[in-house]
Amino acid sequence: ANAWDSGATLVEININLKKDTITIEDNGDGMSLSDLNNKYLRIGYKKRSEKSSTFIVRGKNRHVMGRKGIGKLAPFALAEELEIQSSNGKDEKVGCIIKWSEFKKAIDEDKTVFTPISLAKSKIAVKKGTRLTLKLIRDDKKEGLGDVKALRKRIARRFTVIYPEFDFDVKIDGESITNKDRPYLNKVEFVWSTENIQPNISKHCKNLLREPIIVSNQISIEGKIYEISGWLGTVKEPKDTHDDGNDTISIFSHGKLVQEDILTDMAERQIYASYVVGDIQADFLDVSEKDDIVTPDRQRLNHNDPRYIKLKDHIKSEFMSSINSTWSNWRLERFVPKHPHIQAWYHNLKTKAAKKEAAQIYKKITEIASIDENERNIFNEIVLTHFDELKILPGLVNLHETEFIKQIRQFISQPSETPSDPTASQDSANTKSEESHQNSGAGNSKQEDDQKGNTPDSQDETPPNNDNSQGERPEGNRPTNEKSPKYQADYHFSEIRKLIKQIPVEKEFINIALFDLKDSQIAYNNTAYKACIVMLGAVLEGIMLSTIRRADVLQKLNQMPRQGIPPSVLNLGIQSQPIDTTEMADKISESRNIGFEEYRQIIKVLIPNIEDQLVQSIQQFRNSIHPYKAMKEPDVFAEPDIARAMMYITSLEVIVRKIASWKL
Repeated sequence: ANAWDSGATLVEININLKKDTITIEDNGDGMSLSDLNNKYLRIGYKKRSEKSSTFIVRGKNRHVMGRKGIGKLAPFALAEELEIQSSNGKDEKVGCIIKWSEFKKAIDEDKTVFTPISLAKSKIAVKKGTRLTLKLIRDDKKEGLGDVKALRKRIARRFTVIYPEFDFDVKIDGESITNKDRPYLNKVEFVWSTENIQPNISKHCKNLLREPIIVSNQISIEGKIYEISGWLGTVKEPKDTHDDGNDTISIFSHGKLVQEDILTDMAERQIYASYVVGDIQADFLDVSEKDDIVTPDRQRLNHNDPRYIKLKDHIKSEFMSSINSTWSNWRLERFVPKHPHIQAWYHNLKTKAAKKEAAQIYKKITEIASIDENERNIFNEIVLTHFDELKILPGLVNLHETEFIKQIRQFISQPSETPSDPTASQDSANTKSEESHQNSGAGNSKQEDDQKGNTPDSQDETPPNNDNSQGERPEGNRPTNEKSPKYQADYHFSEIRKLIKQIPVEKEFINIALFDLKDSQIAYNNTAYKACIVMLGAVLEGIMLSTIRRADVLQKLNQMPRQGIPPSVLNLGIQSQPIDTTEMADKISESRNIGFEEYRQIIKVLIPNIEDQLVQSIQQFRNSIHPYKAMKEPDVFAEPDIARAMMYITSLEVIVRKIASWKL
């Protein structure tokens, strides 16, 4: 904290128990002789009374952490002797040695002045900043100090300014404290945060299962509005934070811990409370003009202060109530398979109750140890295709494993009755029955399909000139032993076709993409899944190329930073102002050095979040049509099955939708 207040950007801690020393050195402003005597060595000196509480370091605002002027006594809790060296980086170097036994003697004798042992300038090695050396470490402290890993965690947990964005680096034995010393961050699954901290917490918590929920950051106290920042998160299991002692909601002011845990004061008895961890920044708790509500040990707040009471109420009403209403369902959603078509179906269930029921069934399937992965996948599909029948079975998820398996298996040989549109309501038996009747005969001939009017596209669409299908389902009969739901792929092909027609690119590219898409659907219907995926890759490649040829896209690339744009595209003169967009479009199409990978890089620059975690990435499409990949990873790319084909189909729908919706 003293290093922060001195404007330091680096603090180095070195522990050498063999030599019985600990050193803490910073690169801050250092002290003059006057500073050492009248400020540092003066017990109770309040720096906030002499200068502003805020200052700037390297263009960033800082607020003073120190307040009572007694933190300088803390070293004597660890050691018998303290050596101080300091330099302002100019011509003044100062230093002294304080022995606790002599200092305590002066206190016992009620002396108001204590004179430490002066340190000769020749012995002062610090060039700029301050170095504290603790000597003669107390025996009862050595065991704890020997656990450097735990020390790193404790420091990381008590200061929220030890992050790169604050330009404040703390090292122990030469190694910086980083997020690896906050292991709980990577165990957080769900986050509720204030808006002003949401981007950073998303960056630090790498394994979130969904975007953070934003909660209010404003607290009204005696008619005045104060702002807080911070987050609460939940982990997968209580032990994920209990093991390293970080199962707390810690309160900070100006980056420094003022209360280690506020959760214990809330008497929260809900189950989720055992899974919660978080940091709340409440700077209004430490305002120089108001009474200090932090206890002398600087670890707790005065619980009777109105500011503390209001903060506690806000955390309960805004953070905890939101967690209570959503947490249990979100935890269940972890068990919903990550296959895009199952995810799409699940998220389109219209009620929370239906989602909860579906997730509970998927959880049960996940926990069954007696079935192999293939049967588990079949069970997962059955939930999607027969959910209406499953959800009315009494006590299904509470059945013994053997009986549960029996109940699921009874649907394996039954025909699917999933509606052709997976976004349709899953809760109406009448609607389901009617649509099932309309979709009967998935294996009928093309002539029968024409007679019944079963077309994947809406009737008022006009097909392109080179698409002779006139809207009918492409030929090919899916074998009856396949477990893919009837017409599910047809629906997604239809959606992709509609999206392609919406993309504002040259007509010839749309026609080519639709032609390739039709071939892909034919291949799928004839179980030629490798060919299906290859043609999907061709569709994607054509869409990316035609998008990059757009005049507005080329103008956008012409104005963007060079980083991320492939060198082969830059070599064409894409950023030589001004550009002829027609000429540049032709250059990109004709260049032998620009292909699928370059298209992919440009699309990622235009739409950074396009490779969503729930879909196969564009790179996977590229791999699937690359012969080398088929030889190197034959189990993945050589002989794909129906499930993999469906993943690519639904992934292409997501990717095309993002490309179609992109605007300058």
